Amino acid sequence: MEDPLYCTVCGASIGTAERYCARCGNAVKAPPAAKDTPSRGMAGVGYVGFWTRLGAQIIDAIIYWVLVVVMVAIGSSAPLILIAFILVIIYGVYRHLKCQTLGRRVLGIMVVDDSGKAVGFWRGALREIIGKFVSGILLYLGYLWIAFDPNKQGWHDKVARTYVVRQNATPSRSGI
Repeated sequence: MEDPLYCTVCGASIGTAERYCARCGNAVKAPPAAKDTPSRGMAGVGYVGFWTRLGAQIIDAIIYWVLVVVMVAIGSSAPLILIAFILVIIYGVYRHLKCQTLGRRVLGIMVVDDSGKAVGFWRGALREIIGKFVSGILLYLGYLWIAFDPNKQGWHDKVARTYVVRQNATPSRSGI
């Protein structure tokens, strides 16, 4: 079954045999073959770039280290390994279950899959564990790739087929 076509101007559904959009009159182009499209992406969505994503990462680091200082101050009688374990669990669960950190939430960005839906646990774990390892292994080139990629995807996003978008962004179905 073929994916439906959508007008690139007004977003109306278009039959595969139609040459013009019935709503706005825009000429319909045949979609490129899948092999000619290396990254289909989500047309019409404003992807979040390198600097905003770095800002979210910095906010996360600040929040995490404030949490560390508070936990150490409060639990000075508790073993340091127990405090570290609790912090790692909190950070890991929040990051991998939701793929939505506090820094991302503060900046109004989120990670979505290629259909525009929130990322599930397994895809989030793939992105955060394996994908980010791949992105960082060669001098962090996988992260810098975000600045040059048309869909603003790092290597970790490509591994997990995810995109980082504004939270209020709704993808246009054309090109999906």
